[in-house]
Amino acid sequence: RSFARHYNRWAISVSPPVSAFAPRSTRTHGLFSAADYAQMRAFFAARPELTATPRRALPGLARDLGLASLAAKDESGRFGLNAFKLLGARFTIETLLAEGGLRRGATVVCASEGNHGRAVARAAREAGCPARVYMAHDAAPARATAIAGEGAEVIRVDGSYDDAVRVLQKDADAHGWTIVSDTAWPGYERIPFLIMLGYTRMMDEIRDQGSAIGDQGFDAVFVQGGVGGLLCAVASWCAFHTPRCKVISVEPTDAACLKASAEAGH
Repeated sequence: RSFARHYNRWAISVSPPVSAFAPRSTRTHGLFSAADYAQMRAFFAARPELTATPRRALPGLARDLGLASLAAKDESGRFGLNAFKLLGARFTIETLLAEGGLRRGATVVCASEGNHGRAVARAAREAGCPARVYMAHDAAPARATAIAGEGAEVIRVDGSYDDAVRVLQKDADAHGWTIVSDTAWPGYERIPFLIMLGYTRMMDEIRDQGSAIGDQGFDAVFVQGGVGGLLCAVASWCAFHTPRCKVISVEPTDAACLKASAEAGH
């Protein structure tokens, strides 16, 4: 068997919208339609300066593991940042501008522990929008500095990441700011949807780099669990384009939220 492993500084996530916990007999085409993929492809085709990150073959490790082939998607230099997050943030903010859901000069806000906040700050700056990033009080100083370096205002919140989300929601409602979050809640689904659709560009790049996935290509894709966004994007792409490929989520034992969701059944 040949296995592909894709991580982009840490990468990936899957979630219930792609029927992750559906019966084995249930066939899903994922979260996105053909029209959604066409929209994503048109966006990146119009921006050739947003170049692909490399796929790196790992023949030595494949040999040690007894695999036909093994590869890594290297996201450590995505559009000048060190994580895949800018795929979603850039696509989302510019799509909102084009659709009229956001105007230039309007404030964009998010909560983050690092990479998402920096990506939103960069995408907002390039779109001509000020950004405010809410972080837990104990977030790493280096991450806060990196976000501020993108031109965003960093707001420290007493408490956890979830507390930061609650504070930013209150502030955004009071001032009419646009929240760009990679997690969803009831009534807030459109923007996380766009972020995940932007992430699927990674899978197009892998395909365009000559890496077949499923059938005669790689049998499986390994992705990080995270909050679910990247995994959902990858699982949806595979379900739509190559359903025989297995998608395997990996998460740490001390933050195994997807495992807990699976065990809870929803």
